Amino acid sequence: MAGKATRTFLMTLWGLAVCALIIIAAILLREFLSGGGELMYGGQLQRPEPAETTSVVTLLFASTDGEGLAREERQVRKMDMLLDQIREVIEELMLGPYGVLVRTIPEGTKLLSVYLLSDGTLVVDFSREIQTLHTGGTTGEILTVYSIVNTLTMNFKQVEKVQILVDGDEVETLVGHLDLEQPLTRDNRWLKPSFPPATQPIEELVE
Repeated sequence: MAGKATRTFLMTLWGLAVCALIIIAAILLREFLSGGGELMYGGQLQRPEPAETTSVVTLLFASTDGEGLAREERQVRKMDMLLDQIREVIEELMLGPYGVLVRTIPEGTKLLSVYLLSDGTLVVDFSREIQTLHTGGTTGEILTVYSIVNTLTMNFKQVEKVQILVDGDEVETLVGHLDLEQPLTRDNRWLKPSFPPATQPIEELVE
């Protein structure tokens, strides 16, 4: 009788343990599928990765007739630091347009450095390809320069003017037409007449 009672007790205990494991497994599975929990992996607590935050900026590319600048809005990653955000926008400008517009910065150009002076001058240093691979022409050079200057001054309230360097050096011009020895301010004369109102500066991105 005692042996039978012991077996019954052990079977009951085993059944309770199995039920408990099933309940725990169900809770963990629910948390995993909902994405709301924190999971253990390799002995370390793993938190869910936050979704990447983006914001819309306005990029300026050459119009299809090659006579002015037109805008293309684009989603960019939202960065914590101002210079990182500026670099992100320049890199997107260098990628060229996604639609029917025409790139203004020669493919193969690299962004070497960016820094902001206390007077609001943004210094942007490009690799030599911005000169050597440029197609040339007075209008082509102007559109390249002001796609950079206008894009940055439109999107960032902290940027009042832009100084373009090539391989760390000041240059007289890119390809012989537009004076680059001094920082340049925004020039809206090169915006196409149908150009929509400029977007507000990216105040909410970085202060």
